Amino acid sequence: MVGHASTEPAVVEIGSHLRSALQALVHDVAGGKPEQANENVRRWAPTVTADREAALLVAMVEHAHSCCQRLTHIRDESAKGRPLRSVDELRRIAFLTTVVCNEVAAAAVP
Repeated sequence: MVGHASTEPAVVEIGSHLRSALQALVHDVAGGKPEQANENVRRWAPTVTADREAALLVAMVEHAHSCCQRLTHIRDESAKGRPLRSVDELRRIAFLTTVVCNEVAAAAVP
């Protein structure tokens, strides 16, 4: 199980890097405060794409950000009975964050 105390520091570190990458990219293309990726993308997305695509982009960023938060707060998650079930969950979150960053970057390039 990934949520075990011996793996927690690595999970937190990976989650922190993923969250930082997502926040930095959204900040670079949307502006605003770097730590407010969700608010920044909500404001920016409708200015660069159609309403449905903007809504999807916002939802993707919010979901990826939430997943990264889960990793960075794995001790709290474990205490609430929601530990990571396997390394596959960690892998999926890394993949999801990569895909979302790619979509944000694609929306930023006309």
